[in-house]
Amino acid sequence: MIEQVKKEIDRGEDELSTWLTDNFDRFEYHRMPSPKVIESYREIINSINSNVQYKQSAKDEFAKIADSWLCAYGLAYNYPILTNEKYKAGARNRVLIPNVCKAFKIEYVNILDLMRETGFRL
Repeated sequence: MIEQVKKEIDRGEDELSTWLTDNFDRFEYHRMPSPKVIESYREIINSINSNVQYKQSAKDEFAKIADSWLCAYGLAYNYPILTNEKYKAGARNRVLIPNVCKAFKIEYVNILDLMRETGFRL
């Protein structure tokens, strides 16, 4: 669990934030990004900022939210990223995790696909 994701979840003040509070001891918590992650973040943000495909508002938003840090951790440590988002080649209004993953060759997995692969049942 990275700090940026925890902050986003905590802001929700909903069932997910309550569950995370109750189960937080089950997670490895990364409060401060390592220099390797910071360098990966810088590389991703520079690439996004120089990409003319995205609107400036999408670039600015991506730099502020946890998604950019998730991608940086994925790039830095070759971690796969779990997401509900789908790749969209022509995205302009939002920088999508799968688009970043594809550009940087970061593995990503859709949550439903992961559930199918692991045999998870509700």
